[in-house]
Amino acid sequence: MNEIMERFLVRGKTGKQKLDLGVLSNNIAAGASIADAVPVPEDFVPEDILFPEDIAGPDVEADPVVDVRCPTDGEPKDIDVSVPAEIEAHLDVPVINTVADSDLCIGRNKSGKSNLLTHVATQRHQICAAQLVKPFETEEKITNNTALHKISAAELKLCAWALEHNVPFSAVDSLANLLKTTASDGNVLAKIRLGRTKTVSVIEGVIAAVQHEELIEKMRKTSFSILIDESTDTSSVKTLAIVVRILDPTEFKAIDTFYKALEIEFADHKSIYNAIIAQFNIDRIDYKTHLKGFGSDGASVMMGKNNSVMRLLKCDCPQLIDVRCTCHSLALCVSNACEVLPTYVEQLMRDIYNYIAGSPKRCTEFVRIQQILELNPKKVLHPSATRWLSLENVVARNLELYSELVLFFTFQANHDKNQTACRILSHLVDPMTKPILLFLNYILPVVNKVNRLFQSEDSQFSEIYEEAKILVLIILKNMCVEDYVHRITEGEFSPTNYERFLKNEEQIYLTKKYS
Repeated sequence: MNEIMERFLVRGKTGKQKLDLGVLSNNIAAGASIADAVPVPEDFVPEDILFPEDIAGPDVEADPVVDVRCPTDGEPKDIDVSVPAEIEAHLDVPVINTVADSDLCIGRNKSGKSNLLTHVATQRHQICAAQLVKPFETEEKITNNTALHKISAAELKLCAWALEHNVPFSAVDSLANLLKTTASDGNVLAKIRLGRTKTVSVIEGVIAAVQHEELIEKMRKTSFSILIDESTDTSSVKTLAIVVRILDPTEFKAIDTFYKALEIEFADHKSIYNAIIAQFNIDRIDYKTHLKGFGSDGASVMMGKNNSVMRLLKCDCPQLIDVRCTCHSLALCVSNACEVLPTYVEQLMRDIYNYIAGSPKRCTEFVRIQQILELNPKKVLHPSATRWLSLENVVARNLELYSELVLFFTFQANHDKNQTACRILSHLVDPMTKPILLFLNYILPVVNKVNRLFQSEDSQFSEIYEEAKILVLIILKNMCVEDYVHRITEGEFSPTNYERFLKNEEQIYLTKKYS
């Protein structure tokens, strides 16, 4: 019995038909041959028979396998014969229903690495592999396949959507499966094979490459401007980002498009200039004819009068228009103006936040103090690490909570004997601290309003002019005599000679509001 079952190992694909143990035993007892003993459908032609060498190995001589076939006029069909547990329990060798868990050898893998390597060299595996590998006969099948074009177009649109909306590429894994179940055109979406790896490859190799070539073609024919900025990452790699502003002929408006990110060794003006010109030469762009504008921040290496990138570009393009970043210039103006203020003010804003927010216990105590005073509890705000006029909201909130902060740090200094709390309290009770914060709370919103207009993506020329004019008049009104400011509004005087009409120091700093 063991010899019979050892030789008769046939694996089907569906696992639904079961070998009738009783019929098999009765047929063998009656003296029938193995082929006649097994009940087989009349139209059965096995496609996937487990040959004896799959178990014994290619180097072991195996007995001939039982040929279980019957005449048929149609294509070969699979039979699903599974060995019941009753027979498997009496066998000396394990029954192997499969040797690989793949499209080639379907089933549950019960073999180790050595068995898989042995199976790959068998005749059975080679036959199945030859049947499954069916490449397109001609290239026309690909080019003329409308469904394939629809699938590729759908995948491209999904990649572009992920790129436009800054969606994590890992989210594309579940997105493709979701669309298969919800979209109406199931024939196309059911064949989409799109994940994070393919999304990155499509964006880098298809979308980015095509858009870059289109941009280069426009730059070869149309005038353009460039905006550059240099940055150094945490690994000390210096990168130069270049953005191109060019006219879109279809919509007849200026558009900003990313051009290139160049890795540079040094961040001096010559290295940056050489990197830009080298990239123009690689793309065969006649920059001396088409480059009309250059924009950057106010750093000396970019916009200096003598040795800068702007000066080197103007040597090649004499008609070049240079535009400094107005937002950066406003921030520099505020930073320079704040240098005359006591240095502890800005640090005080940071110390207040770090002391309270750094401890859940102190946060609870600060909220409790506000509740005792029957106030709506509010949190202290965190100052930004950059000095781009970011202290406006922080100063306003600390002024709003000034009495509560003094009470809180008084308790911390007297009860906990904390040195940091003592230092903060000494600054809070300083008679000059609150007037300085009141001054910042007055002037920072005025400057920030103009700054936000310059950061707007829309063209707001009229609004920018009016707000800039108001900013100048507000500053002059606080510094100069009223008659001079009135004559400026009437167009009689220029604001450039304001130094002759300055108020005295008492009139500038001691106003009615703070006297």
